[in-house]
Amino acid sequence: MGSRLAPVLAVIYMDTIETPSNVYPTLLYRRYIDDIFVIAESKTTLDDVFLSLNSQADTIRLTRETPTEGWLPFLNCEIRHKNDAFSTRWYRKPSNKNILIRFDSCQPKQHKINTIRTTQRTAVANSTFDNIKYSKDLAENILRKNGYLTTVKKGVHYGKKANTRMNKQPHANVPIIPIPYVSEQITNLVRSSLKKVGLEARVIELKGISLRNTLIKNRIFDKRCVRRQCRVCPQIGEGACARRGVIYQIACSCGEIYIGESGRPLAERYNEHS
Repeated sequence: MGSRLAPVLAVIYMDTIETPSNVYPTLLYRRYIDDIFVIAESKTTLDDVFLSLNSQADTIRLTRETPTEGWLPFLNCEIRHKNDAFSTRWYRKPSNKNILIRFDSCQPKQHKINTIRTTQRTAVANSTFDNIKYSKDLAENILRKNGYLTTVKKGVHYGKKANTRMNKQPHANVPIIPIPYVSEQITNLVRSSLKKVGLEARVIELKGISLRNTLIKNRIFDKRCVRRQCRVCPQIGEGACARRGVIYQIACSCGEIYIGESGRPLAERYNEHS
């Protein structure tokens, strides 16, 4: 894993693994990547399907989940069959650290609001009506562990009410001004300054470069230069022409030095100097 092509290859490979098991009479067969959910009339059929899947490749060994107190985990939900009916509830693996954007972190306020809404909606969406309370309590506990103490109870709604603000489309003629997020005070200061001078604009906060983005580099194909006769890559390295948000220095033949900065790809700005 780690490559953008890996999920596609996994789907193709798993299709060849599961095809021989289609001969068995299952009532329901669903798969997501390598997680498979099967319903059959007898345990014998389930055993046959399981053995068929595990006999297709020597390097592939699937494991089998067993219900705990009647609940069978599948992806991010648990499923139970009782009284001829199926019910579901939100599920978190024991190994999951449940780490979210912390409430006291230096992140835009809207990002934290979206974290609350997304967590609550996911919990409700994976639950049948009789288990919504269980899933809501699980979501609230996770939010509290990440520092969301008062926001969980006040001003937050489940379901469609949370979409009220998001469904409002901004005016088509209002320009958008993106600014890097520093603090709520700085963002509010920019908005109030624009309002004072009579400029109508929508200010949005851009997420800064995170430690994860700095340390993890798995987009190896992005480093390839596709420009013909590129003037940047031969000087500072393959793929450098696509870098954004850089400060650069150009030495002129007359002996002068020009220092500039640009948020666009470096090659575009560099070619403008020619």
